[in-house]
Amino acid sequence: RTQLQPPEKTSSLEWAAAAAYAIFNHYNEVYGCMMDFCTARSCPSMQASNHWEYKWADGITIKTPMTIPAVDYCDNLMTWVEEDQLDDQAIFPDAPLLRYSDRKLMASLKDQWRRLLRISFHLEYHHREDLEFTQQWQHHRNLLRAVYYLMKFYRLYSADYFKPVSAQVAQWKKETE
Repeated sequence: RTQLQPPEKTSSLEWAAAAAYAIFNHYNEVYGCMMDFCTARSCPSMQASNHWEYKWADGITIKTPMTIPAVDYCDNLMTWVEEDQLDDQAIFPDAPLLRYSDRKLMASLKDQWRRLLRISFHLEYHHREDLEFTQQWQHHRNLLRAVYYLMKFYRLYSADYFKPVSAQVAQWKKETE
């Protein structure tokens, strides 16, 4: 948990931006391993158990949320994070003299991480055996836990985001008390 906090003399915003890229890359890796298992046929919608269904809308070209296969949802989400968030110079400037906007960066991270969690929840409920088969289960669990602690650290956390894995969150809270 303390490894996720910025080192001394490191800007909290720069550390958060670096975390955004790292989290995105880890999700890309985990989801990339699942492409053979998560198909439009096996997962016709983006669900986490029978109680949670996530509908796709990017707010730009698709404003009304719609049900699409989980594989398409994940592809759309990864493209949205990369092209509409991480590549946006107003949110993630790459020029050394440009500064991060606290408000824009935190709003982007909250939205990115909230949505990326949906991939975790889908994998958790529908592809656990596949994650274990590809030896990605522990990596996936560590990633989920890292996002949880980053959201807590940057005050982006909402218990509603983690309802599909509330039992795991309760366990993490016990471990840190």
